[in-house]
Amino acid sequence: MTRDDRFAVVSALLDREAVDPDMLRVALEEPKARAELVDFVRLRERLAHELTDPEPVAARTAGSRARLWVARAAMLLLPLLSGLAAGAWWAERRELRPPEPDRVIRFVRGVDWK
Repeated sequence: MTRDDRFAVVSALLDREAVDPDMLRVALEEPKARAELVDFVRLRERLAHELTDPEPVAARTAGSRARLWVARAAMLLLPLLSGLAAGAWWAERRELRPPEPDRVIRFVRGVDWK
């Protein structure tokens, strides 16, 4: 039995599919397959506890909503404030008069146009 077959047997067991007991025994001889099985059982236990105890989920939801509003406000205010700060910084560092021209072009009425 290859390594992938061993993990496939454990995966099939976790998915509640029919599994050959002898293949499962061989698969569980590998430590990583046993660790995978234990991790799944822990995950299933944690999910079952959260589904049967609605109070922590409701408390977490209220906290999540508050954090969501704070994140939304930050997404709106941070670019605005940074833009204002950058504009103020730029205004302080640049001169308030236009740049000097490199050349001056003059048009004489009657000579250049009519």
